[in-house]
Amino acid sequence: MPDSYTIQLTRGDSHLLIVRWTDSELGDLEPDSARLQMRRSLTSSDTMLSLTDEDGLGLNGNEITISLTPEQTTDLLNGFYDLEVTHDDFVRTILSGRVIVQQDVTHD
Repeated sequence: MPDSYTIQLTRGDSHLLIVRWTDSELGDLEPDSARLQMRRSLTSSDTMLSLTDEDGLGLNGNEITISLTPEQTTDLLNGFYDLEVTHDDFVRTILSGRVIVQQDVTHD
């Protein structure tokens, strides 16, 4: 089962989260790739945001950096996400949870 974490952010702000992948059986693993998706509901076919290691996720050793720009958070709504990593042919969802988005007060 993936670890659970609630991402809380303010709409229109930058957001940075660093996740370390450590498997209790295999130790520290360095992912070959990673992807993250946010959806309004767990069963929604539409994504609010989709990131990969080629577009928005940074990989450095066993660390995955989730870096969201103000443009990416502007249209986000409350919902759900998960983060999936791949090492060789081993695929694991390592983190999942709710996304809580607060409305910003300072905006155009």
